[in-house]
Amino acid sequence: MSCDTCKDSCGHNACDCACCGACDDAVGVLEAPTNRSGRNLVDARLGDYRRFFSQALGKLSGAEAGALSVLGTREPDDPTVSLIDAWAVAADVLTFYRERFTQEGYLRTACSERSLRELAAQVGYRPRPGVAATVSLAYLLDKGATPVTIPAGAKCQSVPRPGEQMQTFETTESLEARAEWSKLAPQVTRVPGISRADALLRSSLTLQGVTMTVRPGERVLFVFAERTGMQVTREVAASMVDSVRGVTVVQLKPRPGLDIRLAGKLVDLLDAIAKDDKSPQTTRAMASYLLGGSGQDCLAMLGREGERAAVKQVRDLFDQLGKQTRAAAVPTRAAGIDDVLAALGTQRHAQLSSARNLQTRLLSAMDGQGAQRGALLRALSPELGEK
Repeated sequence: MSCDTCKDSCGHNACDCACCGACDDAVGVLEAPTNRSGRNLVDARLGDYRRFFSQALGKLSGAEAGALSVLGTREPDDPTVSLIDAWAVAADVLTFYRERFTQEGYLRTACSERSLRELAAQVGYRPRPGVAATVSLAYLLDKGATPVTIPAGAKCQSVPRPGEQMQTFETTESLEARAEWSKLAPQVTRVPGISRADALLRSSLTLQGVTMTVRPGERVLFVFAERTGMQVTREVAASMVDSVRGVTVVQLKPRPGLDIRLAGKLVDLLDAIAKDDKSPQTTRAMASYLLGGSGQDCLAMLGREGERAAVKQVRDLFDQLGKQTRAAAVPTRAAGIDDVLAALGTQRHAQLSSARNLQTRLLSAMDGQGAQRGALLRALSPELGEK
């Protein structure tokens, strides 16, 4: 594209007219853009105002201009140039909105909710209706007021905080209101979901009421079913009455060596063995632990059950329990000579308060255990008789 009216002898543009600007922008050809896949924005404009205006002015200087080729002015106030300017503005606006409409035709580039709904409707998808906000309402009646029925759709408004707007809520169904119901307090407690594993491990239990007497050493029985292995017994360590809440809090003694892993494994293994009618003795042995027995008692109840896979699993389980019990126990005081000897045999690194304290307890224990045992110990260790 060239401008015959503003060229120097060498053929280069040498003026500053509007035509020269059009000639310089001749590379900006009006054509449909190409879009690669995966884009979040579709380019659908043939051009903008600058391209439309420059392209039209350039046509005036081309061979196809015809009778308009004699138009030499490119001043903006010229009627022909002004008409071209107006059509360039119209084309710019049209292509702008055409591109916006094109964007709404694809799921990836659509911005309008209506466009998204219409696109989804083409495959039969229907969005879920909007869900209104819900709130719990409490209607209070004055003392002595007659009962009334609050109809469905009764409106109430919230008290807005600073910077908030007042919200209106409506009742979904009719309800009856009474003055005596205004005194009802909200529920602040709930019945806990206790499982057998939880009953074996929990450290406390909250009971409704303050009139019951719960003493240390008493037992609490959790009954989950009537069959064997569905009851758990725990020993009470202490209890406290909370008169404000109207409850009694019972502290439970922990089961030595038992943790959440072993408790879950114990319950699962018990249920698996209980389904096998061929192992009633094994089921009773495991159930005895749930009822407060020790791991050694359960192993003793197994007796001659043999070395079946289920029995072996039970023995391994209680062996782990015994190891954890011995590892956690660090005795510092013994009631008698048998307890001292047992502690020394199982806990070689038990730290007692002092050697003199050990000697004193051994001597006092020997007096209560009989002269023969005391004489034997004095003969083997004469230093124990020294005060």
